[in-house]
Amino acid sequence: VGHHADGRTAAVQFAQEGGPLRRINIDRLHAGRTDAASYLVVEPSGRSVVEIKGDALDAGLLLQDDGLPPDRKAPPMVVQANLKRLWINEDGGLDNAQVVMTRTDGLWRNLTAEGLAGGKPLRLSITPEGPMRRRLFVVSQDAGAAISGLGILDNVKGGKLEISGVYDDTKPETPLEGVGKMQDFNVVRAPVLARIL
Repeated sequence: VGHHADGRTAAVQFAQEGGPLRRINIDRLHAGRTDAASYLVVEPSGRSVVEIKGDALDAGLLLQDDGLPPDRKAPPMVVQANLKRLWINEDGGLDNAQVVMTRTDGLWRNLTAEGLAGGKPLRLSITPEGPMRRRLFVVSQDAGAAISGLGILDNVKGGKLEISGVYDDTKPETPLEGVGKMQDFNVVRAPVLARIL
């Protein structure tokens, strides 16, 4: 057990002395914009289960590169998060966010994220579609807040958004191809020609 000056603790548990890691408890993880409590359990199969709760989490901590060489797959993992604020990029994110993610065969094959973007509901999901394809679906009642939070554009206000696409997992870059639809939105700071059109 590790103790910190402000009374926080981090506990580590092994299956047996000198054996494999089984559990880590962190009563407060405070780094950058992240302020949350977390625990990690390593199942006998090798799959990790992580639960995160708290005020805020930088999504980069969930999605960062594992640093493994291309011929090694990241281990299986399940992440469940319940957060007041989930930061997706520098400026945008979700409030009252609930996230469930499952990684198998080195890829996040199942993901559900729900919360509020701009005070209105947003839902994002990734689901398997065959052995080497994954379906992405995003729907939001505030298109501007959603695409800003996803790091796409920051000059759209209001509107409704629907995105549907497919990841091609046969390629190393797992490219995404799909269609996005927006309606009833406004564009700010647009060039004169765009405003006329």
